Amino acid sequence: MCNTYQLIQALHHPNSHVRRTAAYTLGKIKDSQAVAPLIQALQDPNFWVRCSAAAALGKIQDSQAVVPLIQALQDADSDVRRYAAQALGEIKDSQAVTPLIQTLQDADFWVRSRAAAALGKIQDSQAIVPLIQALYDPEYWIRDFAAKALGNFQGSQVLTLLIEALNAQDSDVRSRAADILGNIKDSQAVAALILALQDTNDKVRNSAAAALGKIQDSQAVTALTQALQDADADVRFSAVYALREIKDSQAVAALIQALQHPDFDVRRIAAKTLEEIKASKQ
Repeated sequence: MCNTYQLIQALHHPNSHVRRTAAYTLGKIKDSQAVAPLIQALQDPNFWVRCSAAAALGKIQDSQAVVPLIQALQDADSDVRRYAAQALGEIKDSQAVTPLIQTLQDADFWVRSRAAAALGKIQDSQAIVPLIQALYDPEYWIRDFAAKALGNFQGSQVLTLLIEALNAQDSDVRSRAADILGNIKDSQAVAALILALQDTNDKVRNSAAAALGKIQDSQAVTALTQALQDADADVRFSAVYALREIKDSQAVAALIQALQHPDFDVRRIAAKTLEEIKASKQ
């Protein structure tokens, strides 16, 4: 089995596959002695070696690698840029925030997605507005990564911007904003999410109902009870599941009413929930 010294020497091997494997293995070992050689490997003529070097530096998580990885965000190869962004997210150094925000404009959507994910891991407030803007990206995956990243943030700024996003023209943005608000679980979003139960888009209403269930605020019970009559089956299911999560006396009363609902699945979920509540009190 190779030791760190032998693996570092292998980074200079004439065969690119050997160099790539050495960089990968150094990342698994996580020996800080490998940081400087791996930084040098970011200049390797083979792009796969550069990718492996960036990934390894992300695993070692040494701050010495931050500036070289920021520089690697400008690499001619998109895979290298992608690995560099991911590595910066693993290191979580605030120096990387501005370059990663700029990388949200990269021509390659995989690079943009990894930049969004990295910003979510670093959780610097400077990234909130750019990530909100990334919810409007034409690529589905960017919107998805940006939404997940925003779910890591707390505080009034992100809450205010997400509530505003519930009124965005794009229904996908509205739906994702509701999803994130559900993950944040701040009761200040309840009123806006109740309004979103009237959205013209089924997916938005569904996300709003699910979010209200996660927040578990009794203020939402009346609106969720009304949502049991929604024309869309998924919205009805999310509404009854939300009432199941809230479980206060008002929600229980709504679930009892739901036993008479014309939708069999709504009745089934309501009955099962009421049985669970009864059993928990015994």
